Amino acid sequence: MNTDQAVTTILLAGSNKDTHRLSRYLGFTYLCLTAYACLWPFDDYRSISGSPLEFLFQGWPRYFILSDFIVNILGFIPLGFLVVAARRTITSRSNAVITSFLVCTLYSFSLEFCQNYLVSRVASNLDLTCNSLGALIGALAGLRWRHILLPGGWFHAWRMRRLPAGHRGEIGMLLVLAWWLTQSEPLAPLFSNGDLRPVFDLLAPISFSVRRFVWFEAAGVAFSLLAFGLFIRCGLKGASAWLLGLLVLIGAAIKTIATSWFVIPPDPLLWASPGALWGMGLGAVALAVCWRLRPSVRLALANLALLLATVLINLAPGNPFEEASQHLIRSGHFIGFRSLTLDFALLWPFCALSWLAFTSSRR
Repeated sequence: MNTDQAVTTILLAGSNKDTHRLSRYLGFTYLCLTAYACLWPFDDYRSISGSPLEFLFQGWPRYFILSDFIVNILGFIPLGFLVVAARRTITSRSNAVITSFLVCTLYSFSLEFCQNYLVSRVASNLDLTCNSLGALIGALAGLRWRHILLPGGWFHAWRMRRLPAGHRGEIGMLLVLAWWLTQSEPLAPLFSNGDLRPVFDLLAPISFSVRRFVWFEAAGVAFSLLAFGLFIRCGLKGASAWLLGLLVLIGAAIKTIATSWFVIPPDPLLWASPGALWGMGLGAVALAVCWRLRPSVRLALANLALLLATVLINLAPGNPFEEASQHLIRSGHFIGFRSLTLDFALLWPFCALSWLAFTSSRR
């Protein structure tokens, strides 16, 4: 074997490791998110008189919600896919499907078992069945399309071409996915994260007026969009404005779906307030100005925009419509999911700042 072949072999082995590491990162993260959404809140427990396995032999539930049925299936499809994709080699297709199905079913069973002891949760054999069905669909999809994550697949090629090498690339991608997740909170301002007031039970420091609220919302959305755009610009190698536009449009689409699905009555454009629209326009102009600056200047501006966006959302006047609309949010599985999105929205700016600081130190 000559030198070029040896170098190529080493590079392929390293890229293969990175690929499976990304699948495992995504799989572990999804496991944690699922557990949080299914078991929250954790502070109210109960003792049970019968067997904790009694839920396995229950009949059809008295109250059936179609949306919960669909969510239980869809929620485990990615998990089944990632369990198959995380395997380095597949010697037997049936063995891979059975392994993924059993792992996801046992995981779902453990969640339902724990729900026996939570006051706000009800263990259900129907949920377990739906989760297992979703895992089976995901495993079959993993057999069919796992190659996109493997060396030679389009996702692997894009990852090697666009993302930084090592853990920094995977963590940056997870932060983008987390930013999308934060947009599923239907009543929060568009693109805005890092509101610390609910955590410390603080009141808005500035009194409400329509004009003042619109200006704060516009400034917060503008700085949030600028921060996310510069985060992408600093994190991707050769990031294009078209790709950033696509990522932002996906975030707006998630917000639209959330306000049409979780709010009663549905209002897909609830987020499109005058302040949000002004903020999107101002943020787009600011991004166009900053896009071609030197990397060190872009990195400093990304940190500054993140800090200003976080400060503005904590100083903004309270939104009386949001406070009056809390009872209009759908219940069911969205209760746990919403608590998850609120926690991600709280932590995202600080995680992004840490990632940018790490990027700066590496440079």
